[in-house]
Amino acid sequence: MKFTGRVYADVIVKGAVGEVSLKDVIVDTGASYTMLGKDVVERIGAWPIPHTVDLELGDGRLVKADVYAVIVSLGDRSAATLVACFEGAKAVLGVRALEDLGLKVDPISGKLEASRPRNVAYFYRGEEMRDFTYVEDIVDGTLRMGVIEEAVGEAINLASETETRVIELANWINEMTGNNSGIVYEQRRDWDKAIRRRASIEKARRILGYEPKTDMKTGLRRVYEWIRENKDRIEACVRF
Repeated sequence: MKFTGRVYADVIVKGAVGEVSLKDVIVDTGASYTMLGKDVVERIGAWPIPHTVDLELGDGRLVKADVYAVIVSLGDRSAATLVACFEGAKAVLGVRALEDLGLKVDPISGKLEASRPRNVAYFYRGEEMRDFTYVEDIVDGTLRMGVIEEAVGEAINLASETETRVIELANWINEMTGNNSGIVYEQRRDWDKAIRRRASIEKARRILGYEPKTDMKTGLRRVYEWIRENKDRIEACVRF
């Protein structure tokens, strides 16, 4: 028999300057975004995202909401997620936050349960290929676009133009971090249809003189070393 009642959860949301404990927050599997009131967003110093979204509320009203990034914690799980904020908003935990936390609502019992183990990478088959680009290469290309006149009004891809299998990425991360938990394979999400993604940077080369310099494994190692070196600073802002 399918559960038809409401699901509630106690959560902690954290921003740049503080955190707030919220009791009996409605878990809404029909809502993409988690919603927070402006008072909460301001109190915790949520990180603003330069983007707004149009939301249809349960009563049929249409509202334009600002988007923020926060850290949300529920039980022994924490994750960064996006929240929507508008005047009069009531706290609601949406699907995006549940996915970020690795949680789902059991349709029979109505209880929150794990959709994946903690601290374990999970993929559909792992053969999917993506074009990952190191941040310094993106910054280099972006700065070039700001000073090269021929780039004005042009749409230009910035990428590595190199495909990396997701399973290889997962194995590199586990090896680099000493994670022995392995990999869990799950069904692909309905919206994730692309098996291969690879951008052409021919136009960026021609107009900007752009050329990515950092390969995937080198960039991954730099990010991991930076996280280790700055662990105390990170933990001051984020609860793991």
